[in-house]
Amino acid sequence: GNGDPAARWVFLGCLTACLLLDLLDGYLARRYDHTTTFGALLDLTLDLVTHTIVWIASEWRFAVLFILLEWTAGILAAVIPLRSDTTWKHRFSTRGWAPIRYYFSRHQRNLLSAYSNIAHFLFPATLFLSLTSTWIYILTAPGLIVYETVTLVMILMMISQLKRGRSYSKPG
Repeated sequence: GNGDPAARWVFLGCLTACLLLDLLDGYLARRYDHTTTFGALLDLTLDLVTHTIVWIASEWRFAVLFILLEWTAGILAAVIPLRSDTTWKHRFSTRGWAPIRYYFSRHQRNLLSAYSNIAHFLFPATLFLSLTSTWIYILTAPGLIVYETVTLVMILMMISQLKRGRSYSKPG
């Protein structure tokens, strides 16, 4: 972690700006029903870059594992041929294992998805900020585990679909 208070505030400011821009982008795209493949790829890339920055800043020994896992899922979602009118997120919300369907249901506006996405950022941010309160780790670790487990299951499901000759569609 970084003990410099200025670096902590810059980190928190950048992270907050990234998260708010991501929320605004998603809201506007849904509100005006205007999505493009480019926009979805840009959103996915920005998400992955933000995740990578947060994990690197955390200096946690398992950060590289999570970065690789998340980029693998992102790349698979982006490069699998576009053969359908549905997004990969929609496919995960309608097919496969029940917990995965729930996680992706309602455009990920559900308790499980919200908790794990928040925990996914708070856990490494807490490491970076060198916070010593054990309670924040106890609260965020299960959400981080859910997030990364969903990421791994996504990878396995996409690989399985590729092997069967089917594809997930548009990124986003």
